[in-house]
Formats: sequence, C-alpha cells, structure tokens
Amino acid sequence: MLRATHSLFMLVLLSLPTAWPTQAAPPNIIVIVADDLGYADLDVQGCEDIPTPAIDSLAVNGARFTNAYVTCPICAPSRAGLITGRYQNRFGFEDNGGPDPEPAFGLPDDEVTIAEPLKAAGYRTAFIGKWDMGDKPGSRPNDQGFDQFFGFLPGVNDYLPAGHPNAYQPNDQPLVNGRSFPIYRNTQVVDEPEYLTDAFGREAAAFIEHHHDQPFLLYLSFSAVHNPMTATDRYLDRFMDLPEPRRTYAAMVSAMDDAVARVCNTLNKHGITDDTLIFFLSDNGGASGEGVAAPSPADNTPLSGRKATFWEGGIRVPYIVCWPQRIKPGQVISHNVSSLDILPTAIAAANAFYSGKHPPDGTNLLPVLLNQTDEPPHHTLYWRYHGNAAVIQGNWKLIAFDNGIVQLFNISRDIGESTNLTQTHPEQVEQLRLLLTAWLKTLPEPAWRRRKLNEQGHPVYISLPIYEAVCDPAL
Repeated sequence: MLRATHSLFMLVLLSLPTAWPTQAAPPNIIVIVADDLGYADLDVQGCEDIPTPAIDSLAVNGARFTNAYVTCPICAPSRAGLITGRYQNRFGFEDNGGPDPEPAFGLPDDEVTIAEPLKAAGYRTAFIGKWDMGDKPGSRPNDQGFDQFFGFLPGVNDYLPAGHPNAYQPNDQPLVNGRSFPIYRNTQVVDEPEYLTDAFGREAAAFIEHHHDQPFLLYLSFSAVHNPMTATDRYLDRFMDLPEPRRTYAAMVSAMDDAVARVCNTLNKHGITDDTLIFFLSDNGGASGEGVAAPSPADNTPLSGRKATFWEGGIRVPYIVCWPQRIKPGQVISHNVSSLDILPTAIAAANAFYSGKHPPDGTNLLPVLLNQTDEPPHHTLYWRYHGNAAVIQGNWKLIAFDNGIVQLFNISRDIGESTNLTQTHPEQVEQLRLLLTAWLKTLPEPAWRRRKLNEQGHPVYISLPIYEAVCDPAL
C-alpha cells in the first residue's frame, strides 16, 4: 500500500486507447536518472522507511520492470550506455574518469546520443544535472545534442556550497563558487546557492515552463544519492526517527522525490502529463557500505552485491516507464530489459530517425508496454568491467572473474545468488561461456584506463586483464 505523505502527488489518468491514433503527436520525453539508488529504496520497490510518492505514482500510472539492468555497475560507463543505446564497451568507454581524467575520457564524436535524433525531429533538448561523460570540448552536453545544460561535468560534487552548516567539504580542495567543481549554465560557470537536488528540480520545472508548447526532451540526471551523504534540515527533519547514516540517505531520496514531484506538477499545470513519456531508473545499484564522510546505507534487498559488482545488487535497478495516454497503468513486467532500451523506445515514440553508423543494442519497448507482444525484449545481455565479465540469457547468469573463478546462478529461482550452480550444470556454463567469449571478441580495447597514484606519487593504471579465464575451454 502506497502512503500519502508530505509530497502528495498523483498523475491524472485519462481513459486509455486500445490502439495507436493514426496521427499520433510526438510525446514529450523525460529521462530521470538516479545515482547509486538502492534496489529497495523506493516505496513501490518495497521500502518501508522512505516515502517516495512522486516516483511511485509513475509506476502506479505506468509500468514497472522488475528485471531491469544497466550496462555497468558504476556511474560513467553506465550513463554512456544509457544515453547512446549502445554497449559503451563498443566504443571503449569502460571506466570512470576520476577527478583528473585521461585525455581520451568522454563520449566519442561519432556516437549518437538520445538528444541528437530528437533534436533533428524538432524537439527542444535539455540536460540537467550530473554529466560524467567527458569534460573536454566536444564531449560536453552542448556538444552532444542538448540545447541547454545546467549542472556539473565530473562524477561527484558538493550538494551544498562551503559555509552552509550542513555542507561537506574535502580537505585542501580548491573551490569554485563554494563547490569542489563548477556548476555550469551551458558554457558559463554560475553561482548556485541551493541544495543541488533542489536546484536540478527547479531548473527542470523551468525548462518545461518555457517549452511546454513544443515537443521536448528533458534529461534529468540527479547526483542523488551518490556520496557525499549530505542533506538540508528541511529533508532531515522528515526522518527524525532514523539513525545515521540512513537518516541522511533517506533525506536525499526524499529531496529527489520532491524534485520529481515538481517536474510532474509542472506537466499537470500545463495539461501535458498525458502526452509525456517518462523513464525513471538508477544508473547502477546501491553503493551500500561505501561513501565519503559517511558510508552509504543503500538497501539492495533481496539482491546480493552492490555498486561495482556484477551480482544483481550492482546491475539490477528500479526501472519505471509512464505515458498515461498510451501505457496501461499499474503494469509489473518481469521481462529482462536494459537501460539500452530507452533510446530506441524514445526514438520510436517520437517517430524520429536514428542516424548513427552503428545500430543501437537496445530494443524498442513499446510493443511490450502496449501489450502488443509477449516476446521478451532481450534473450541475452552482456557486461565487461575491470577484467570481469558477465552474461544473462533468460533465467541463467554467468559471472567470469578476472581470477578465473566462474559463478552460475538461476536468478529466477535464486535472486539473492546464494547458490553457485557451476558444478551441477556444466552444460549451462559451457553454453554461456561460449556466448560471452564470442561477445568479448567483438569489443575493442578500452579507450583509457583509470589512473591512480602509487606510493611515489606517480600515476599508474588499474589493470584490465585479458580474458583468458573466460575463454579457457577447460572451465
């Protein structure tokens, strides 16, 4: 049962047509991305201590996928796959950039983002929030099809400027307008005094206010609930009974839900809710146990693992699609789907044309969402990250680690991945190993490797081993 709380909000439903109109107007499209959100940290996902009425209402009035995956268990590569609809491994985008990224870090010029075909189809496009896909000229949002950009470029930033009593500031970090990294409005650095999640909600609502009378793409990319764990008293006061750090985490989720409510209320104000296709998902699993200043208490129940792992807790995410005029409300769909599917679904809904040199790896989800087919969108999904690799085909999942260990799970029967079935199902191991090996052989080398400093202060590179363990037929 969903609970009414401080942020009361419900999308207004109209009667749903059973077929497409012959001249369907292109919908507005909103992509909302949370950062490091735990699988069980939404009310609609079973959370009992953090009300999320606005996000939940998208599921109530749309469809929720229970077996939804992203393409990498960390931020930047996952976001690169999402925004292009292609496995980011295909263009060498295999790791985060870090605070001092390699020169090659960023989206290649010849990759097509979701914004480019929609802009060509007449959409007004905006990116608001955390970018994390390149900071050099040519790889920034305004260079990748977005008319407007408000946000920051690297993977992390301060939620509050220095001087605020709740602000977290790293030691000896030079600041730009009170933050570790600058906030941009397009190419200009701006002073932003607000809590970042609130600012992103404000800017998203303002974009809708200015462009509600024409088709638009709004890509709302939150940094919440990524570390550092930071919230204002306005949100902390809602969770007085929770212990830290769960209290601050809950406050951050609640702030994000309020920002989503602000977006949806603006749609309602202009009467365009029913004509708007909204996606909501997280960029990877919850970063439970990790954090700056305070560890993240994200809840991935009932999944095993967490961010940066190939267990379900690292790659399976909340995933909601809402389009009141087209999608039957209240659907819970168990097909395997991917963040890769957002781009082709949006392009199909907009009747836009994809001009990339290489086809997307994602699948148009509209036939499933409109109950036009029972065919699963994906039979097989793949992953590669830091020398580890994984494949899912149907209910079976194989993880191949860089140390030669292989694990096999039936994730329909064992969602918590508690029982390794490699010894009892060698034929399944062999089948998935061959699939994974064939896919890995199609991939180029990573375009960069994330640097770290050794004891002498010199940069060294994190190893990305060749996949002898995966390709060894003796396994």
